Amino acid sequence: MAVQALAFHVAGMREDGEAIPKPSTLDDLRADPAMKGAVAFLAELREPERTVRINITARESQIAEIDRRAASKASPALRTSCKAHSKRKPPPAS
Repeated sequence: MAVQALAFHVAGMREDGEAIPKPSTLDDLRADPAMKGAVAFLAELREPERTVRINITARESQIAEIDRRAASKASPALRTSCKAHSKRKPPPAS
């Protein structure tokens, strides 16, 4: 839950145009009188990934499978969305 809270806080700072400070070191926290009695812990902040547009070449059967899966969903899914979330399967043995 701490990771989500940190991500939410940083997203709000970015939205407000505030600078994101560098992470505090444990030594800095120990030396800060305001942190006396506090428990320090580490929380990783992962930066959101950018979505990039690419062109791919795929076997016709793979495109047909993607289209079949997209059509079978309760809400219509775009072919590109399905590709971005699908896992690569090895080709069938001949």
